[in-house]
Amino acid sequence: MATEPIASIRPGRSGAIIEVRVIRKWMFNSRPDEPWYLFVDRNGDAIQGFAAKIDKENVEARLSVMSCYQMDSYVCRATRASMRTVRHDATIKIGKATTIILVNDDDSIPRYYFEFHPYAALNNRVNDNSVLTDYIGTVESKFDGTTTRNDPFLHVILRNESIEIYKHNKEERIARTWGTTAPGLPYAEEAITGAGDWLIGGDLEVIQPIKYHDGLDHYRLSPSELRKEFEKRNADAVFAFQLRNPVHNGHALLMTDTRHRLLEMGYKNPVLLLHPLGGFTKADDVPLSWRMKQHQKVLEDGVLDPENTVVSIFPSPMHYAGPTEVQWHAKARINAGANFYIVGRDPAGMGRPVVKRDLYNADHGKKVLSMAPGLERLNILPFKVAAYDKTQQKMEFFDPSRAQDFLFISGTKMRTLAKNRENPPDGFMCPGGWEVLVEYYDSLAGNDSGRVPEPIQLECILVGIETPFIYSYVTFNILSPFPNALAFDVGSNLERD
Repeated sequence: MATEPIASIRPGRSGAIIEVRVIRKWMFNSRPDEPWYLFVDRNGDAIQGFAAKIDKENVEARLSVMSCYQMDSYVCRATRASMRTVRHDATIKIGKATTIILVNDDDSIPRYYFEFHPYAALNNRVNDNSVLTDYIGTVESKFDGTTTRNDPFLHVILRNESIEIYKHNKEERIARTWGTTAPGLPYAEEAITGAGDWLIGGDLEVIQPIKYHDGLDHYRLSPSELRKEFEKRNADAVFAFQLRNPVHNGHALLMTDTRHRLLEMGYKNPVLLLHPLGGFTKADDVPLSWRMKQHQKVLEDGVLDPENTVVSIFPSPMHYAGPTEVQWHAKARINAGANFYIVGRDPAGMGRPVVKRDLYNADHGKKVLSMAPGLERLNILPFKVAAYDKTQQKMEFFDPSRAQDFLFISGTKMRTLAKNRENPPDGFMCPGGWEVLVEYYDSLAGNDSGRVPEPIQLECILVGIETPFIYSYVTFNILSPFPNALAFDVGSNLERD
């Protein structure tokens, strides 16, 4: 029986026999009980269709995406502008009276349908809420060709980036990351609970480096820039040390001792990567700008040797997620060129938000790193515990046999001393570094200019959608320069099937 091309269908006409492939299915938020479909025939023309709520179950049982069908006895309606997805004046309504016959898969019927628009027209399309756009990529090249039957066609090569949009299950994300959904988790409250209901993931292409314009951008070295710096210094080993606090002499002792151990192992020029956290930290942590000033004083005072130390900001936010997060910290340092990583007690841990005890077992971070896949190239160096030796008036590695000679100065104690403009014991921190810390707490009475810059808000066009679904444009917040995921609210009246 002869079939009609989709191009011949007109509003108000009776439904002629068509042979089509179903290539898309979706729902409009305003009509959640109506399945919508996109049909393509062997001529490459497309038309949209839908089933009313009363026919939803029947039609969904008979139509499957990517299958081919013969259809007739449908209703042809004029396409409403607010629901238009393709350039066809008609929309077909499929009901119980519609004849739907599954036919053999026909390779002559396309599996994709494209409508091309010039890049210059995108701004107008973004601002037109009646236009729904499926953006699959950008044209890299095109040339004319002919089929085996000498029919002309245009060959188009697209650059197609893979992007995925999925539901933001916040409770599950928090539970899997922290192992608890208890209230009071700092990063969860900062960036997750109040975020949008959808997430976007996929490959990122860096167009240009992100700049904060806060006077610290020269510290924000990319992984490739760090590798070049290590090569420039002729480093044959790179050991990374992460911290979110000011450097005291106990930290410095650990770092210099690690270098000595590497020299004893036969390395000629081990280089330290001092890699402080540059993203979100808790409100009671010292802000990044002040920590960088303090780190610089540590170098100037000779506590760490500038010749074999590279200071760079690690732009990640701090999740305080213990064994889960420490894997990210370690793998990120491999990308930066490190082959040794110093790990301490309870890395990336914190106290329980409700009960006053540690959230994680203190040894689990190191244990996870010894088992985690992908870390085979990274040598984990255990963090030796340092404390203030009262007999020698300096920071030394703790000796349990004479525990009475050691004083542990916690971060809380250090902050209290600085706030009260009191000096710590001689040898706890270099004088220049301590002066910076005192200056910071003095500044709190005036302003809070030292905090990390506010999240950057961008309006963007999603490029590279290749899943079988129609999207429009979105606005989202980047929560950090290199977020785990970008949370946003979709500005479309569509939702995924």
